[in-house]
Order: sequence, then structure tokens, then C-alpha cells
Amino acid sequence: MHIIMTIIALLIVLGAVIFVHELGHFLAARWAGVKVNTFSIGFGPSLIKWQDKHGTIWKISILPLGGYCATYGMEDMFDRKRYEKLSHAKKQGHYLSVPAWKQAIIIASGVIMNFVLAWGIYTAIFAIKPRIVQLPVIGQVIQNSPAFNAGVRAGDTIIHINNEKISNWGEIILAKELSGKNDADIVLIRDKKLVQVKIAHGEKWGLVADGTKTEKRKIYYKQCIVVHEKHGNKVKYWCMY
Repeated sequence: MHIIMTIIALLIVLGAVIFVHELGHFLAARWAGVKVNTFSIGFGPSLIKWQDKHGTIWKISILPLGGYCATYGMEDMFDRKRYEKLSHAKKQGHYLSVPAWKQAIIIASGVIMNFVLAWGIYTAIFAIKPRIVQLPVIGQVIQNSPAFNAGVRAGDTIIHINNEKISNWGEIILAKELSGKNDADIVLIRDKKLVQVKIAHGEKWGLVADGTKTEKRKIYYKQCIVVHEKHGNKVKYWCMY
């Protein structure tokens, strides 16, 4: 079932990319005044087809490995003499009846539309992507560390440092840097109660405990580890690493 769903999803995505690409050629041809004979998604025998009021045949074909937008007269691109032999009426809407710069736009519009599609998708992703916020919740406090001695405990939530509101871990780092040589007055929430602690200037806010995996891997204080998953499990706290 998973393989079937993957194949279906792949065909949908591939079909969308092909459709947008060929649509670029189609719109450019219509704009330039060139007739479009056929607009097809896929190759081979038609599964579905219909004809619009402009005479263009739209169809979905059995092999979804590509597509094409067949403009009237494009096959004469390298045979100008054949075009010159046509009657005035048959030259109307012919690919060679428009200037070379319009012909170039028709050819290039497929790729341009793919770039527009990619830009639109990435813009939408960044616009609607939920912001991931690392809440300032203490995962673990090592005994005899500066934080432990100051009264910080596992499960505490930091809400203020030196009267600056804290909502994520990034703001904790910024608040520490801004505190300069001053002591850090920290307000925590513990069991729905406010707790105030103070860490004196000059003390490290964290340390690497002897004998731990972190110490053995030679990861030291102030170095940063960015981990999303470990052994398939999401990592939210340092103690889970």
C-alpha cells in the first residue's frame, strides 16, 4: 500500500510539473498569436480529451512520462521554404508568422514557468512554515554546578533574566551577553510558583561533568550541538543527547 501511495504521489507531482511547463509554452503561444493544436499531459493513446473553442485539443495520455504543447507550424522551424509556399490564410497563427523574439519567448516560457512554480512553492513553505520555538525549560541540572548552587532545578521554566522577558533559549543567551559584568537575576516558574535565583558574574552558566559522554567526546563548555533526532527519537533537552 505504501508503494502504491508513493507512486501515486510521484505521478501527481510529475504531472503538476509537466502541466506547468507546458502551460508556459501554451500561454506564450496564445499571447504571441500562434495557434496551439494540442496540449497533452503524457504520451501515447489518450485517456481523456476534449477540444476548446479555439480548436486546441486538450488530453491526458496513458504514459505520464512527459507532455507536449504542439503549436501550429513549429515543425517548419527549419524549413522556411515550406512555410513560404503556404497560402495567406494558412499562414495565420503559424509559428513562423511571428517575429523571432516571440518565437524565443514561446520556447523559453516552459522553463520560466517551472522557475515561477519553484519560487512560489518555496515562498509558500517559508510563509506558512510554523516557527519552532525551544521553550526555556530546564532539562537537567548537574549537582554542584553554578545553576544548581543558585537554586535552579530540572523542570524549571525561565521567564525573566534581569527584568528581560524570556520566551526561548536564544533569548537566554542574548540576555546573558547583555548582562555584561552584572549578576544575573533570574525568575523561574516551578510548580506554578515564581522562584527567584541569582547567578553571580563570572560564573559559568553550564559545565561539562567529568566522566559523562559529553566529556569523553571532548565537547566542552560553550560549544554548541544542534541535534534533531538521536536513534529515531526527537531531542528536546541536553540530557537526552
